[in-house]
Amino acid sequence: MGVCFSKRCPPSGWLKSRNELAAKLDRTESAEISREETVEKMFGSKRGWLIAGAVLVVEIGVLAWLFTLDGTSGQTVLVSEKNLGVIALPTDARSLVPNGTSGDAGARYREIIEDYVRNEFDYARFDRSGTIAEADRIAGIGLLLEARGERFKSAFEPELRSQIVSYDARKPALQAMRAAASAASRVATLQLKEGDFAPALEHYEAIFAMGIAMFEERLTSEQMLLGIEMMGLGAAGMRAVADRSGESSRVVEIEKFQEDFGAYVKDHIRPLQKALLTIDSNLLAQHAGDRFAFASRSTERVWRVTAVQGLGLMREDVGVGGARRTADLKGAARLLKTLAESDPDPIVQHAARVAVNLTTDEARMAIRAVAAQ
Repeated sequence: MGVCFSKRCPPSGWLKSRNELAAKLDRTESAEISREETVEKMFGSKRGWLIAGAVLVVEIGVLAWLFTLDGTSGQTVLVSEKNLGVIALPTDARSLVPNGTSGDAGARYREIIEDYVRNEFDYARFDRSGTIAEADRIAGIGLLLEARGERFKSAFEPELRSQIVSYDARKPALQAMRAAASAASRVATLQLKEGDFAPALEHYEAIFAMGIAMFEERLTSEQMLLGIEMMGLGAAGMRAVADRSGESSRVVEIEKFQEDFGAYVKDHIRPLQKALLTIDSNLLAQHAGDRFAFASRSTERVWRVTAVQGLGLMREDVGVGGARRTADLKGAARLLKTLAESDPDPIVQHAARVAVNLTTDEARMAIRAVAAQ
């Protein structure tokens, strides 16, 4: 240590105090650095935490993406307790035309099918230009009137069900029902013009009763839609007769049914039918998850069958397109196979078997059939 000879020299011991202070500061800084190092060793640096957080976000996104590849599409709002349940019209159609107490209306409808197959050309000709006098030549008209007063249980026996539950665009059984109703409607319209209200009403009620029968049986959505169409045709005719004959209370009753029925079809039946069975590639993909739900969980047979038919059109080899997710394609194949092998409902089981065995050529016919609904 040097000796100071100047008058301005610092007080004695100053240098020693300075050196002690410097040493103390060095010890403090070392302690702070040591604490930071200890914290970093224990918990990591702030920069490290930010990097780790970013990596975690990416990993979660990748896992979510992988999950969507492994799982089938989600459901839309159409899958609800109400929609999965049994169809229930807001107004009972049988309140307008009650079911018969005896006989077998279904047998009469099957006779109509047989007659139509033999005489399809005659039905087409009568629909264009038939007269009241020629009505007796169309057996389906008389059989329709007979069925009006008989009890309905079932129209299609097992041998006919395979024809109904199919992708085929041409279904003679349903075409026969429509042809007979159209012929009867022509006769009723001519009678109404001539003021023959009673026979006109009988024909319209027969059409309405047949519509109820098709709707009540509803093995497929196509049969159900035919029933809706015939109920609409019959109700409009019945209302016209009531209006022309001055039955105001009957007019009100029928109008109430038409209003409630129309709203139910528009708000409930049509949206489900279009979502479950479609050739629209966007809807086919959008409602893929809904088809799985309705095919396996619905308590309404027609929705199960319709969903099964829709799953068949999702198959990659069918060519409709839209459902390109591997999980949906594989899921549809698995579910259809299960239903085809072991579903307790024979109609659903048959629909699944048809969907599993659907060929490319049959798919082309199916596309035309679905487009016509």
